[in-house]
Amino acid sequence: MSSFETVYHYDGRRWVSFDFPKQQSLLFGWSHARDDVWVGSSEPRTLYRFDGSSWNYVDSGVVEIP
Repeated sequence: MSSFETVYHYDGRRWVSFDFPKQQSLLFGWSHARDDVWVGSSEPRTLYRFDGSSWNYVDSGVVEIP
């Protein structure tokens, strides 16, 4: 079983696939440009950003309220 899942984004001409680490479930995504793609996960405070060449973890700063 792979430790990655496939994520697709449209680059303006075609759908491009990326292998994304399966650390948690991806819930949503959005993009402003081909080098500014964001996805959010099921884990609190967890966002990932694609900068055109790699995915990077971003702490959202949102705190879980007990």
